[in-house]
Amino acid sequence: MVMSHVGIFFDEKLCQEIPEIDVIFGSHTHHHFEHGEINNGVLMAAAGKYGYYLGEVNITIENGKIVDKIAKIHPIEPAGSALGEGVQHQGGRPAERR
Repeated sequence: MVMSHVGIFFDEKLCQEIPEIDVIFGSHTHHHFEHGEINNGVLMAAAGKYGYYLGEVNITIENGKIVDKIAKIHPIEPAGSALGEGVQHQGGRPAERR
């Protein structure tokens, strides 16, 4: 697994050059994948910017081997909604939780 902060273009290059990577958690370019993206067998996961989404990655392992891997994002609700209760927003992003 790779936690990347070099941008989607370098992440895509990693997928091509090192297909043994199982998952890349990407950032820097503020991109998001609603359901992840498989590139050369590598799952690319990204949850966007400013806390608008919460990312989730599920990996299924059987007999010591990865047999399934999925990613998805969940929108974070604005303050005042059930999920956003107690979150203060500043500049379009959650600033802190009370």
